[in-house]
Amino acid sequence: MSHQLGYGFLIEHYKLKALPLSTYALIDSAIHGRQKRIRAGQCQELFEPAYQPKDTLVGHLQFALRYQGLNLHNDSQIC
Repeated sequence: MSHQLGYGFLIEHYKLKALPLSTYALIDSAIHGRQKRIRAGQCQELFEPAYQPKDTLVGHLQFALRYQGLNLHNDSQIC
């Protein structure tokens, strides 16, 4: 069984409007370490349970910044 963490958790939990993620981070008890896979056309990065952050805003934000990086894409137009 797997569940989202990092940015995916934050977007879903806080119902944030956000660009689609290119890669979703998931905790998966069936793996050891970290693995990447593509499932249904979606890139997933799987982490063993030891990577599980605290289920708080700060915990998932720290995880996201550490393992998922930062995307400063700005879609606004400047005149």
